[in-house]
Amino acid sequence: WVDHARETTWGKPYGLLPIEVVFETDEAGGFTKNWKTSAAARSRYDRLYEMLMVNYMITGDAEFLLPIRATLTYQASTDGIEEHLWEMYRALTGDTQYDRYAKDRPLKATRQLAITAGHKAVDLARKSLEIAKTINVSNSTDNYRAQLDNEPLCYHLYELYLGSNCWPAKDHVDLPFPAVRWRHGRYELGVMLLEHGQTAFRAVCCNVGKQTRAFGAQFFELQPGAYSMTLGVDTDADDRVDRPIREELVKVERGTGITFDLEPAVEYILEMRQLSKGPGWSSQADLAICDRDVFCSSPASGAGTPTTLKIRVHNIGSQDAAHVSVWAEELPGGRLIGQRSIAWLPKPRNMVPSSVIVTMPWTVGADAQSVHVVIDNDHVVEELYEGNNQTTVALAQIPEGPRLKRKVYVPEWHEQEQLGPVANYTAAYITEPITIDGKVDEPAWSKAERRGPLKNLREQPNEKATFVRIAYGPDALYYAMECPEPDMDRLIEIATKHDEHAIFESDSFEFFIDPNLSRRTYYQFAACTNGLTAEGRHFNYDLFNEPWECRVFKGRDFWSAEAKIPYASINAVARPGDVWGMNVYRTTRSFSAPKSEEEREKGWKDSERNALSPTFSDFHQPRRFAEVTFGPRP
Repeated sequence: WVDHARETTWGKPYGLLPIEVVFETDEAGGFTKNWKTSAAARSRYDRLYEMLMVNYMITGDAEFLLPIRATLTYQASTDGIEEHLWEMYRALTGDTQYDRYAKDRPLKATRQLAITAGHKAVDLARKSLEIAKTINVSNSTDNYRAQLDNEPLCYHLYELYLGSNCWPAKDHVDLPFPAVRWRHGRYELGVMLLEHGQTAFRAVCCNVGKQTRAFGAQFFELQPGAYSMTLGVDTDADDRVDRPIREELVKVERGTGITFDLEPAVEYILEMRQLSKGPGWSSQADLAICDRDVFCSSPASGAGTPTTLKIRVHNIGSQDAAHVSVWAEELPGGRLIGQRSIAWLPKPRNMVPSSVIVTMPWTVGADAQSVHVVIDNDHVVEELYEGNNQTTVALAQIPEGPRLKRKVYVPEWHEQEQLGPVANYTAAYITEPITIDGKVDEPAWSKAERRGPLKNLREQPNEKATFVRIAYGPDALYYAMECPEPDMDRLIEIATKHDEHAIFESDSFEFFIDPNLSRRTYYQFAACTNGLTAEGRHFNYDLFNEPWECRVFKGRDFWSAEAKIPYASINAVARPGDVWGMNVYRTTRSFSAPKSEEEREKGWKDSERNALSPTFSDFHQPRRFAEVTFGPRP
């Protein structure tokens, strides 16, 4: 939200509908503000972020979370969700469960579940190749019909197809680019984006039904100005207008809409071209209201009922708003309920859109059936988008309230930035050979600082000590772990193969490396005390399986480990003076369960987690990685 408020996207912030284009049809259920096109200029993950931030954080209404949850769950993988979407959802909402609206029993989401679903998403992407072979992309109508024919391949077997740029909500199934499926349920209208930029738009619109359908498009990312609009028939499937039906000059502003009829079995081309520029986008307020922002102090049950009407008004723009009028009337009849003015409505701060509630005493009229509310009806406030300034709510639908807004969850990275500096470490340069046998007995290790005992993730002392050393050489990074362990016979070692999730459920240790100090992307190398390893690249987890060496040595009352990670495996080379993000973790599970109820009541632990730099959360917090400086060469 902050980035968009700073106008980093094409010089303008987003308003209530943070999307490229809205399509509407007169079919039942054929309108969605959440539609995302194949020609999306940014990834669908950014779109999910915008959708959730704007709609959910303004209203706090769980209804807006349902399409988001639909992207995270699908029948083919009821044991998990696709990883980065889950991490985004969890970070924005603070929700640690998923799919609880679709099933009776909530399932706890774990990283392994997320990874499993990520692999399944890749499988679905591969399946798209089979589907693509049956689609004739040269003819839009045939293309759309092929989607219907191939629906079992992508929907009924997999419930949700992942891997394209389209909006992937549960009721919006999409096939490989450039085909776009309108909605599940064999809807008859489809749209295929051919061109979409800041000054031009071109799309194929298909009606494969048997009756004429109304169709519409609303634009939010075309630069304002004068445009030539052409709607015509494409008779030879070359994606060009062969027979114009409607040509006119259109003034485009934010949210400008166009409607037209689509005859059956005809391919239409809708084209918009800018002729002259309008006023540039500027930083402005954006007032917003929806039907979930109208409440009563007591039920408006019928004529003569005394109550107080409460109206919540939001500012979701990038500037403060002043002298905001709020006007309410009864429908039908237009009987005035009241009019108020908000002196000052600030812009969003700390990712939270601001809001103010105004009240109006109200005695329900005899003919009242609904309430119509308009904000800024006198157009005093200059706004990004005027289309979200009014709403109508039936009397029977006006709840008591206002319902409390859900607590806005501040992402962990924002909290972590307030927790003070991260750890610092200087890695020594070594040229002497190190045999990776886990013993940490080579003379070269004496050059590396022995840091420890490490504290837990919340920077508190742990029961079992851990010491770490980091060094680097001409071709690799080197790590050493030294772990006193009085309970060697209690080590948990349940992993049996490489990359198995059981590695993380065993006594284990992990190295996280962010070579670019990006605080976003990083590599993960993990091993357990029986020597089995796993690795991940946290910007494309499924395609990483690079070589590295790791060995564990076990003594009578300790274990130690050595690791060598070649630069080739992390696509980076350490040089003197460079600063990388790194963290080193140890998970200790060698604790005994309580032997009696008395011991249980006293409290007991089943694991400890140590870190070179405390994260105050889980391991995957790159903003809290230690800053490791590479020391000088001798």
